[in-house]
Amino acid sequence: MLYCAYAGIKPDFGLYSVKKIKEVIEEGIGAPALIQCSKGPFNKFQLYQIYVCVAEDAKTFVECPSPRKPYTCGDDILFHPFKKWMLKTNSTKSYAAADAIDQLLEAVMEI
Repeated sequence: MLYCAYAGIKPDFGLYSVKKIKEVIEEGIGAPALIQCSKGPFNKFQLYQIYVCVAEDAKTFVECPSPRKPYTCGDDILFHPFKKWMLKTNSTKSYAAADAIDQLLEAVMEI
């Protein structure tokens, strides 16, 4: 996500080009990413997941195999901040993971 932050793509409820997000990630890690969307507010697609794949050496990013069922996104997608209330569970482990995600996103946005 650091690469996206440098390119001005951040979780701020803005609409961003899927093509631009993919280009920025590929430029940053040297391999293409898969973008998965879901239906969001106002009938817009929203960023749901970003998939990146790693080679067997666990150090090198590689192109991911195509998903069995293609992911559907619009040309522009909504990128909103992650919040704890979005979790489907209220377990302590889930909230600890959410705290870690919050800290990572805050650190990335400061750079």
